[in-house]
Amino acid sequence: MGVRGDRNNPGNKPVYTERKIQQILRAHFMSPNSMKYRIENLNVYSWESDSLSITKSGYVYECEIKISRADFFNDKKKERKHQILEGTYTLGRWEKTYPMRPNYFYYVVPEGLVKPEEIPPYSGLIYITEVYPYVSIEVPAPKIHGDKADEVALKLQDKFYYNYITWKEKAEQEYQATIDSLREQLHESKYDDEGNFHKYNLAEANEKIKRLEALIKVEEGMTDKYKNLFFMESSLTDELQRFLMEKGVTREEIKERKRIFRENYKSEL
Repeated sequence: MGVRGDRNNPGNKPVYTERKIQQILRAHFMSPNSMKYRIENLNVYSWESDSLSITKSGYVYECEIKISRADFFNDKKKERKHQILEGTYTLGRWEKTYPMRPNYFYYVVPEGLVKPEEIPPYSGLIYITEVYPYVSIEVPAPKIHGDKADEVALKLQDKFYYNYITWKEKAEQEYQATIDSLREQLHESKYDDEGNFHKYNLAEANEKIKRLEALIKVEEGMTDKYKNLFFMESSLTDELQRFLMEKGVTREEIKERKRIFRENYKSEL
């Protein structure tokens, strides 16, 4: 979310993205108890809505998110969309009814990015601020029309279904791509071109082996040096045990050497 503080000392300036602003709107724009649906990046109308809320009473609030002035002014070039919102759209030859549109339309921008006088008269303006409550309605959106949302006419059920399928397929592809990448990185870090273990950590691992050899060294009278070394390096035991096994030391031999060492160590306490 934003950065807690006060307006005289707001803290570190946040970096806003569309996703970040969507998260803020979810938490701080309109009461969740009044919402029936919250929709993001879906073509509910004849354009994609960045954030769209349908209240339980059936009214639709659309939020158009802009994170740069260029982005804001480029949106104004979408003439058909803004003619529909404004109510000045002329029906095409094959159109019988006026295209559906939200009841309220807001521009949502980082604080101060767009001035109130720069927005169209049919829209409102919301600033995303750096301090709680993070959402400031600078210009309340006028009601574009009073008709409640018709879920059947909007084909919300079909749109939700296909959006879910698309999201699921994308998530599965991204998951598999991540797994494949990690697997490749792990393989590259574990073996060199000749199949030797721990290509990039070999020098460090060899040093740890020497230290482990000192730890499990069996001596009748262990010195404080070895006691302290064991205490500091005990967290490395499992890691080095795996490494020693790769170097050909059997699990049984490692276990026995550790047992003898610990017995001798405890006897000296």
